[in-house]
Amino acid sequence: MNENGPHSNKRLTAMMAVLIIVGCATATPHVPAPATTASNGPSTTIMLPPLTDPVQQDYLGVKTTEPFALNDIQTRVLIIEVFDFYCPHCQREAPNVNRLYHSIASDLYLKDRIKLIGIGVRNTAFEVNQFRKSFVVPFPLFPDRSRDIARQLEIRQTPTFVGFVWEPDGRLRRFMHAPGGMGNVDEFLARVIRLSGLEKPQP
Repeated sequence: MNENGPHSNKRLTAMMAVLIIVGCATATPHVPAPATTASNGPSTTIMLPPLTDPVQQDYLGVKTTEPFALNDIQTRVLIIEVFDFYCPHCQREAPNVNRLYHSIASDLYLKDRIKLIGIGVRNTAFEVNQFRKSFVVPFPLFPDRSRDIARQLEIRQTPTFVGFVWEPDGRLRRFMHAPGGMGNVDEFLARVIRLSGLEKPQP
């Protein structure tokens, strides 16, 4: 006879319920979401881990090997992909994000005006580096093991795309907060250009 009997079953059921609830908070169905605008972005004092790769330093215009602030990045528009190494949706989205990067990099007008970085929420530097290698990610990725950056960006699921634009007066404005996949890459980039106010000159 099992002495724990129904009490053990109740505990097991309760534990399973907790796990399901926690999982739902981070594994929301992968449905492309429209970008939303927000006038009040996070503080520009968000700190990013140091970059040691000279190529990535040059890409972001950052000349230090120390931690640096978000507003140290030399660009007009910044797109942040918040991902998780273990998130299957993020893994499936990786080729699309790479295509977005190459679309920007191949455009003479956009390549110095839009930059892209990734934040690995709950991930170590090792896990972020494995994600980079596995999906041949060409832009800088940063670990966020403590979730401090994700909390400041108000992230609830992965992947999420957050867009910032530096206004002429120096203010940092968040113009996009898009949970889920980006959908069509060309349409996503067009939306970034429109919402940020970075209109391309007519040919």
